Amino acid sequence: MVSNWATRIYIAIVLAIFTTPALAYIDPGSGAMLVQAVLALVASAIFYFKNPKQLWDALRKWYRERRK
Repeated sequence: MVSNWATRIYIAIVLAIFTTPALAYIDPGSGAMLVQAVLALVASAIFYFKNPKQLWDALRKWYRERRK
């Protein structure tokens, strides 16, 4: 019977031999684009409601209705 550690070593060797590149690099420009999108969403919400207090009241109303 094969022991548990031997099975783990065998699986590690097989995975190390048959690896492929992930190509999953995320550059700093992607993070900057995400920040820009969030800022644009906030700015557009403020301009849509034309008043930050109106935006705050709408968000509070939505949150209260959601909690019920």
